[in-house]
Amino acid sequence: MSQRFVGALASLWLFLTAHFVAFLVAPAARAEVSVELNARVLQGEVAVGQRFVVKLSALSDRTLRYTEPRLRVPSGLTAGQPAIRPQSVVQFGTGASAFRRGVTVTWEVTADAEGSYRLPSPTIAVEGQRVTAESSLSVTVVPAGQPSSEPPSGPLGLFGPGGPFGPGGPFGAVPGADPLGQPLGDPMADVMKRLAARRRNDLILDEAAENLAELTASGKRLALAAGDDPYLFLRVVPDKPSCVVGEQVSLRYVAYYRVLNEQTDQREPSLTDFARVPLEDEPGETPRVTTTVGPRVWFAQEVNRMAVFPLRAGHLSTGRLTGKFRVPYLENRVVTRASNEVVLDVREPPMEERPVGYRVGDVGRFELRAEVKPRTSVAGESVGVRLRVEGRGQLPNELKLPERTGLDWATPAKEDEQDVVEGKVGGHRIFSYAVRIEEPGEVELGVVELPHYDPATRGYRVARVDLGKVRVTPNPAAETRDAKPAAPTEEPFAALGKPRMTARAYEASSRAALEPRTFYSLLAGPPGLVGLALVGERAIMAWLRRRKAKKIAPATLAREALRKMGDRDAAGAQSSQAERALYLALEAATGLKARGVLVDALHEDLVSRGLEAAIAREVVELLGELATRRFAPTSDTAGPDELVTRVRACALELLRHEVVEAA
Repeated sequence: MSQRFVGALASLWLFLTAHFVAFLVAPAARAEVSVELNARVLQGEVAVGQRFVVKLSALSDRTLRYTEPRLRVPSGLTAGQPAIRPQSVVQFGTGASAFRRGVTVTWEVTADAEGSYRLPSPTIAVEGQRVTAESSLSVTVVPAGQPSSEPPSGPLGLFGPGGPFGPGGPFGAVPGADPLGQPLGDPMADVMKRLAARRRNDLILDEAAENLAELTASGKRLALAAGDDPYLFLRVVPDKPSCVVGEQVSLRYVAYYRVLNEQTDQREPSLTDFARVPLEDEPGETPRVTTTVGPRVWFAQEVNRMAVFPLRAGHLSTGRLTGKFRVPYLENRVVTRASNEVVLDVREPPMEERPVGYRVGDVGRFELRAEVKPRTSVAGESVGVRLRVEGRGQLPNELKLPERTGLDWATPAKEDEQDVVEGKVGGHRIFSYAVRIEEPGEVELGVVELPHYDPATRGYRVARVDLGKVRVTPNPAAETRDAKPAAPTEEPFAALGKPRMTARAYEASSRAALEPRTFYSLLAGPPGLVGLALVGERAIMAWLRRRKAKKIAPATLAREALRKMGDRDAAGAQSSQAERALYLALEAATGLKARGVLVDALHEDLVSRGLEAAIAREVVELLGELATRRFAPTSDTAGPDELVTRVRACALELLRHEVVEAA
């Protein structure tokens, strides 16, 4: 069999193996799509000819692609096209928050014949994989004209049944229009085309507020003296302006509007300094109310409610709620609206009567329960302690445990269950500990306390529970392990040296030992070497600094200028080098930077610095001649060679003066 044929067989085997593995892995990869589906019928009983709504909610902890929602209805019912909109939910549990996002799909179904119908669960494609909601859907259709259950208000937003612009709403419905029966690409496209045939005034509620007594309690509570926009705006409404760290504040997100609109996007406030818990399972399903803004009638609808818990003291901002709305009255433009910014005054609970062990943020009303199993144990082994905290408020993340010698508390496992009762967040949290007991006897586990601040009474409470006793017996295995070894049975003098058979002088041990001189030399050697290295480094650095200073010293630069002064190519350049050499020689001899001194005063300065009067006079004359020669080379001055010779002689004389002074 040739080598080429063997290689071809090996390549074929690898190809088939790779495809087989991909075939096995593909179903597992598809199974990784994790999404929570919930479906329900918003109206359980309708009359023939009426419509009801089927709603499908899909949520996941990551961003997924949702396509092709399907609802199959039995004969006697007719389903419209699905309408889809995004949604996001923040959930809290197990001591941490989870942000989930997804879509809400709605179908409007028309009842054509009476009877009781069971609808198949709707489906939707998630990342190309079709998923079915595990829900049982049923509806009863009664004869036309017979009373049926009223449709819920608000679940489909502004266009759904019971919404202000849906069937039966205050603006009436567009004849033949089906706001939800649109393709997924643009739910508003067909509606906008049909609305174009209506008068523009039908798209806005323009009614003066006359009889305020007809408003409901909610409408009166939501009334405003003035609005942020003439057509629609958003408001964040807290239930209290101030609180303590850890106390619940309920925020209501309210949309005020008086024009036909469809919300296309919504972004929650940032709430950077708060923990948050949603108070609504289905945001946006709260019924709208009629209210007033200034002198006109408006609608207000609560789009969400959120419980927030401040994490620190100070003036904390919630951020702004923002949304995008498509408004037919404004020529079908998409407008962006931002709510007001709520600033809460947050303080710590009072220091007066604050119990020992209180942790800032433990606010609410809690009770403690304990369960210890078993009540008998063996030294060195563990018993289980379950502590259950329940009540209203933000549940504590940890408990203060009794400190006792011989008890070792392991890190607890936590189980949470959070609920909302009458707008108050609460629930229970279970801490499961394994406690290792080291010593035998009747062991007191101690008392667990939870000091917390009760905002209802504006005082402190301490929830406590006594863990009781545990009977601990000695551990036989530990006693065997800790027992002392038995005494040796060997001859006690066996390790001694053999007796000497003849008398002789004492002989020192032959084991070599370090002499004191060698020992101390080795001991002092490393520090001494380090000291020598430091001294050598300093000496080298000082030599380098002196060398660098010598290179840039005025005397060195003056000698370099004298060497360059022999260039005869240009009189101006030669004069410049000569002038530079003379100034540098002056600086080396006297320390005076003469370029900054007037020529008329230079003679006196040089003499005052100890320079001979004749040399000073010669320097002043040479500088004047050099300046004349540099700026007027054709003037009647001494010849170039003669002037250069005089400058060289004067500079060397000054440098000799510098050497004498330096010495």
